[in-house]
Amino acid sequence: MSSPAFRFRLATLDDAPALLSIYAPYVEKTAISFEYDVPSLDEFRRRIADISRKYPYLVAEDENGQLLGYAYTHTFIARKAYDHCAESTIYLALDARKHGLGKRFYRAIEELSLAQNIYNLSQGGLTLGAKDYYLNNDAATVAIREAYKAYLAKMFQLYGFSAADAVQYAQAIFLHETSLAFVSKSRTELRDPQANYNKMTLKQFCENYPNIPLEALANGEGIKSEYMQELIVGQPAFFAAYDKLSAAENASVLKALMLWSVIRSSSAYLTDEIREANFDFFGKTMSGRKEDYPLWKRATNQVE
Repeated sequence: MSSPAFRFRLATLDDAPALLSIYAPYVEKTAISFEYDVPSLDEFRRRIADISRKYPYLVAEDENGQLLGYAYTHTFIARKAYDHCAESTIYLALDARKHGLGKRFYRAIEELSLAQNIYNLSQGGLTLGAKDYYLNNDAATVAIREAYKAYLAKMFQLYGFSAADAVQYAQAIFLHETSLAFVSKSRTELRDPQANYNKMTLKQFCENYPNIPLEALANGEGIKSEYMQELIVGQPAFFAAYDKLSAAENASVLKALMLWSVIRSSSAYLTDEIREANFDFFGKTMSGRKEDYPLWKRATNQVE
């Protein structure tokens, strides 16, 4: 099925009737809008005006001028500490779905949002998600930790590395992530918006953390330097520790981390054996699921 031709443009108040007709079925037939009643045309027009004063509001229209969907960035939470936090919303006409339009919308709205919002940096690098999995010593956590070590080695072997190399890479990754866990904030600490809001310029970031090539990495991802002259650094202590840790790591550890990044991003798309090993750990061990989704469900999840 071919994708329809379309173009993006900024929304106007004249678009309100068409956009409301796109929105209405989501209110009437789903729960994703969190509304019980379809708003009036005047109310919907007011929303477009209010959002457009501060954030980008895009529509997609086909070659005949028919609107296929809309997307906008808007306030995340109406509290002072969240002034520099925002999220994006996309709604597509029901017959415009499954053509890749949603993905194109995300890219377009992100580019516009970056031009007017502040670049945010937060701690990361933990495959298991939370520091407790690396540091707590209760029986259940220790069991997960040991299973994770075995999973790391198994995945490297499934990707064609020798048993000896797989063990070496697994140990390097686990030690590196454990080091990050020691300097990471807990999930409870991350809930404090003021403590995790630390504004600085790009120049200050480079001076504070000289071993983190942030600008080069962002440029490589397509983010221009002009869009990141001001930053929100969520956890300065974490980045200070990571700055020292990254400078101290040797080439073999950095190689292991890069290989692991490739494995993590591709493990759901290769052989059944690799996918099953991934599910055995994250699905069964971490989440307690008994079996993976059937093939049809995994396939539709990739295109929804």
